[in-house]
Amino acid sequence: MRITNLMMANNAIQNIADNQEKINKLQNQVATNKEFQTASENPIQASASLSLRSNLRTIESYSETAATTTNWMNTTDYALNQLEEIGIQASNLILRGLNDSLSANERYTALGTEMKGLIDKAIEIGNTNVNGQFIFAGYQINQKPFDLTDVTLNSNELPQVDYKAVPFTQKFLNYRGDTGIMQRNLGPDQTIPMNVRGDQSIQKFIEDLIVASNALIQNNIRDPYTAPAYNDPSFYDTTKTPWERLPAPNQIWNNPTYYTPTDPPVIVAPYVTPPALPTLQDSLTRVKLSSDIVNQFRTSNGARMRQVDSASNFLETVKIETKSLLSQKEDTNLAEGIALLTNQRTTFQAVLEVSQRAISALSLFDYMQ
Repeated sequence: MRITNLMMANNAIQNIADNQEKINKLQNQVATNKEFQTASENPIQASASLSLRSNLRTIESYSETAATTTNWMNTTDYALNQLEEIGIQASNLILRGLNDSLSANERYTALGTEMKGLIDKAIEIGNTNVNGQFIFAGYQINQKPFDLTDVTLNSNELPQVDYKAVPFTQKFLNYRGDTGIMQRNLGPDQTIPMNVRGDQSIQKFIEDLIVASNALIQNNIRDPYTAPAYNDPSFYDTTKTPWERLPAPNQIWNNPTYYTPTDPPVIVAPYVTPPALPTLQDSLTRVKLSSDIVNQFRTSNGARMRQVDSASNFLETVKIETKSLLSQKEDTNLAEGIALLTNQRTTFQAVLEVSQRAISALSLFDYMQ
């Protein structure tokens, strides 16, 4: 077959173009540290890479969930630990109140005030939040779970009174959360409860602190307390008019805060006297038992924290292994790539020189070096 000058020129141009393409590919590999830029360059490796990337995204999602769960549980553990400390303080306070050497006024002013402070602190802890989400509210994470309101009495119910027979308003603890348990996925087949319900773990504890506070207010130590006015038999004498049945002077119902002579009350007979509240001795037992409940939930939360920590470590190991496999599929060996690029440039120079010699008549090759 006759080899024409045109064929030689075309072959030279093709060889030069092929070498330039190889150089360009190697330059891209070294610059991007990737074996291929598009799936069409290496379909098998690209398919494996896409699968590994999908797995990596799933693992990272589980890792983020584990991190959020760990933060939530750590906050829960800290809050329950604080409540346990409050339980110890409250128990010590009650033991001081059981000391017969203390006067009723000392129990009311000193110990009662301190107990109210513990109640307020316990409610504040019960309303602990993580990034604005309340951890003890079940699913109602945007609603404060605990607050205090006044006990509402019916028209024929008498209020509780303190050790001076002065009426005081009892407090009622509201739980505004729900019974929801938030489950979090830490793996394809691993689900764990993230939260602790406030109505199960905290509510009774705070209520028992309120019971202790009432006992201190009433100086209700070991025997059920009855207000002096309620011991007056004439108070229940239905032969008398309602106004005549009001207690004698210095008793609570002559207090103008409640009634004035110019405005006699309409009294429904018989009155319902308030129930006897638990004693300070009773409240000591209650606080200890409810503190044990708080401790049980803290222990359970701690066990789940260890599960999450173990899952996080496993996910981190799998993430590292997956990234290593992905690197093997996608990343280029820089040392090898630079060596190949250097060799290819040398080859390109050789192609230019051979083409110049083969077609010396074509002055074009003089300018391509």
